[in-house]
Amino acid sequence: DVSYHNRNPQLTDEIKIKLPTKMTSKHHILFTFFHVVCNLQKNEKKGLDQETLLGYSVLPLYDRNRIVENDEHGLPVAIGPLEEDYLSDEKKALLTYVDS
Repeated sequence: DVSYHNRNPQLTDEIKIKLPTKMTSKHHILFTFFHVVCNLQKNEKKGLDQETLLGYSVLPLYDRNRIVENDEHGLPVAIGPLEEDYLSDEKKALLTYVDS
């Protein structure tokens, strides 16, 4: 789905993934969010990119020795670029999140 000028988008796409038989806490889905400019001519005149990184969110697939439930998930969106070792608790504590 594409959300045009919506501050609280509801993403309802269905995703199917072939998972490995042995899962660990490192298995996850990484969502990356971009702002995409619709008026390309105006942006080109200003020398701006068509896409701007807004942030990202992570959905762990395996937690507490269980596979994540097939359900709706509300995920926080971290602002800025993806850091190396972004799954570590130390890195998570340093992130800035979008207010819901």
